Amino acid sequence: MEGMMGRMMGMFAGKAAKEGVISTVAVKGNRKITTSENTGEIIDLGEQKIYQLDLKKKNYEVVTFEEMRVDCAKPRKKLRRL
Repeated sequence: MEGMMGRMMGMFAGKAAKEGVISTVAVKGNRKITTSENTGEIIDLGEQKIYQLDLKKKNYEVVTFEEMRVDCAKPRKKLRRL
């Protein structure tokens, strides 16, 4: 992109805006893994958990489906109060 919009995309998106993002997806049974250059995500339907991977730092975070439901419901409650 050219002009001001192109410069803004270059500043915020960096390499991804210029070269694109490559991600890999694999499914086996009740599990799905999605990986890109520095991150990944495993969704396990059997355990009802989502594993968010940071491949660069070599650590992960586990979120249950119930925790995700509660987090998604919070903004809705705020909107109803308005």
